[in-house]
Amino acid sequence: AITMTKGTTFNTSIGQVNYNYITNEDITTTPTDGVYKFSNVTLYEGTAVSFQYTVDSSDVDQKFIIPNEQADTSTLNVIVQNSSSDTTQQTYTKSQTLTELNSTSKVYFLQETADGRFEVYFGDGVLGKALEDGNIIILEYIVTNMNESNGASSFTLDGTVGGFTDVTIATVSNSQGGSLAQSNNSIRFNAPLQFQSQNRAVTVKDYETLTKQFYPNALSISAYGGEDAETPVYGKVFIGIVPQSGATLTETTKLNIVNNLKKFNLASVTPE
Repeated sequence: AITMTKGTTFNTSIGQVNYNYITNEDITTTPTDGVYKFSNVTLYEGTAVSFQYTVDSSDVDQKFIIPNEQADTSTLNVIVQNSSSDTTQQTYTKSQTLTELNSTSKVYFLQETADGRFEVYFGDGVLGKALEDGNIIILEYIVTNMNESNGASSFTLDGTVGGFTDVTIATVSNSQGGSLAQSNNSIRFNAPLQFQSQNRAVTVKDYETLTKQFYPNALSISAYGGEDAETPVYGKVFIGIVPQSGATLTETTKLNIVNNLKKFNLASVTPE
């Protein structure tokens, strides 16, 4: 077996400007007829960055800020190391709901600060595990150029994969999803809807709000129940999306949105 390591770099260009794309996880495969094939590899535009904080409870103003305004928080990996002398590390996951948390839940929370950057914070020992003095917080993420390289379709390997340089790359779907920060007006409009949905998909508005969360590159979203279709299709909800870049969504993007929605919708309803 060989492994395509996290951070493996690929190159592309848009309008004579070069961009780097990287992997955000280790991917391992075994050969078939002497060929190593990696399938459905997701690449992220940007540069990998790591930043550290040491927990100090005596500093009442201590905050764990992601210093880069163009950080792609969907790629954020939060690791807590016990101390500088004890290198034991644990990966924390982003909390999606409070109902399943207890005092030992290894979760973090994310919120935007007044200057447009993001702050990571942790539990208090009741809802989520509390940090201890001396803990080292490691923030790993990708700093991106946002929407500048949307549409990239041709990629070349920069370096090697498992020591090999003889690599053929087939692009399944062009680069998409990069977008500018959400505007204040958009936040004012969407925040009440997001609060109203309460992390569940029951009404068509819930589906529109959650889809916007999973696919921020959407210019417009409309959803309707299958019972309202010209030919009624019960047990389905149909979602239409106009992307900000490109004319249509790829099948891969559609599948990702549907899979994300399935975590929130009723068992008897199928999003399409």
